[in-house]
Amino acid sequence: VNNAGIRGAMGGIDTLEPGDFGAVMAVNALGPLLLTRALRPNLLAGRRRVVAMISSSSGSMTEGLDPDGDYAYRASKAALNVMTLKLGYDFPDLTCLLFHPGWVRTEMGGPEATVDADTAANGLTRLILAARPQDSGTFRRWNGDPMGW
Repeated sequence: VNNAGIRGAMGGIDTLEPGDFGAVMAVNALGPLLLTRALRPNLLAGRRRVVAMISSSSGSMTEGLDPDGDYAYRASKAALNVMTLKLGYDFPDLTCLLFHPGWVRTEMGGPEATVDADTAANGLTRLILAARPQDSGTFRRWNGDPMGW
């Protein structure tokens, strides 16, 4: 399970800083890809060959368009989504999955979030344990509902 996520600075295009954007991309997109590369021999040697990426509705081209101006986070999760699809294509022996955990009550999600951490974790665990090879390339919510790309 690759669960990397930093939000970076909030604001619109006028306050976007290249260094902040790069840091968010490095953690949220590149980090999971490099970790998967490092663990690939172990994954291929195992019986359950599942790579689960924790993405976000913010990375969806159809569902992540609210007006908060969160460019770096959205771009990083969209990049993670594309790279996960590519991993599944390049390594068909791996089951590569994407999940939106919901708006989770964490330090990043805040107290107004609608899903508690235990509910999200239990839902994701259930989906990961039930994953089949033909599920590779799917993008789902923590409760199993499909996410729009």
